[in-house]
Amino acid sequence: MTESTATAAPPVPDPLAELAANAPATTPKTAPAEDITSGIDDAPMSPGASSKRNVSKTSFEDDSIRAYDFDLYKGRNGVTDRIGILVPSEITFGRVHYTKEAGYFLCQSEWKMSGGQEICAKVAACCDKLEAPRKRFACLVIHYNTLPNGGLVKPFSYQLKLWRFSDDRYIVLRELNKEFPLAQHDIKITCTDDTFQKMTIQACRDRVVNTDAFKKAYGPDMDAWVKASMTKLDKQVGKTFTATELLEKLGMAQAPTIVQQEAPITEIEELLT
Repeated sequence: MTESTATAAPPVPDPLAELAANAPATTPKTAPAEDITSGIDDAPMSPGASSKRNVSKTSFEDDSIRAYDFDLYKGRNGVTDRIGILVPSEITFGRVHYTKEAGYFLCQSEWKMSGGQEICAKVAACCDKLEAPRKRFACLVIHYNTLPNGGLVKPFSYQLKLWRFSDDRYIVLRELNKEFPLAQHDIKITCTDDTFQKMTIQACRDRVVNTDAFKKAYGPDMDAWVKASMTKLDKQVGKTFTATELLEKLGMAQAPTIVQQEAPITEIEELLT
């Protein structure tokens, strides 16, 4: 269970003056957290590239290959982060279950609204065998490089990340948004327990991405990343299993047929002679 509180941060000196004064004419390579692939068809082929779309050659020294679409935002114990929720009007959520073996996965029961409440209209195996599902949320955030107290630092830099959280944190952010609209305010997050992601949340007096200096220096790259990433958010809430896969994960599938194996080869020479 996570715990969150939300208050307004006390007034602080304007952290954006240096950004406005020193905004570069072009985006530095370190600013975006994701590669922007727009215009890839027009780019010249690099040595070793394949002629097929979305196929390339690489080696095991390639550090750009990643296992996941997004870097995840997580609070760090005793550290105050400053982040901005990039599209607060479009927060993705889904109803999920969790098991140690399967992680978070989408509920397969059918739900409908009745009398202002959501009720389960058709119970699937997940709800029959496990506890009731909970809502899990996902949104895109900009995570600024800051001091441990959350103050912006020079040189200015940031990372674009995915933030996933449960319904209790959503309620905290919703209440904060009523007084400090998150389309106009960044937030500072102080983590008090990084294992369970317990944190306090404060509203900042401004939003870095809304400034003219940020828009000029980084706006096009960030907008392209957001546009490409929004289509992937539904897959970030939880895993999707087929009915058969779900039964296997819940240990309800039929035992597989045992196939007799040939005797193993212990030495390569035995196989070649």
